Amino acid sequence: GVLRGDTDISGAIAALDAQLILQGAVGLSLAGGLPGVPHGDADCSGTLQARDAQIVLNQVVGNPVSQFCAGKIQ
Repeated sequence: GVLRGDTDISGAIAALDAQLILQGAVGLSLAGGLPGVPHGDADCSGTLQARDAQIVLNQVVGNPVSQFCAGKIQ
């Protein structure tokens, strides 16, 4: 499994992960060939979307995101 929302595969979810998700969502390749999906797929929809970045940022600031898969190993 992978930690959902941890786009840079650092072992923690941070604002940088949201930035990377947005890059992938608009079609830009991620630095170092990082995989956007499944790591950045914070809502488990199967694709990178701006919504995934929003979910990650909400998790970073401590807002509830338990209805999504962000922060879970899947």
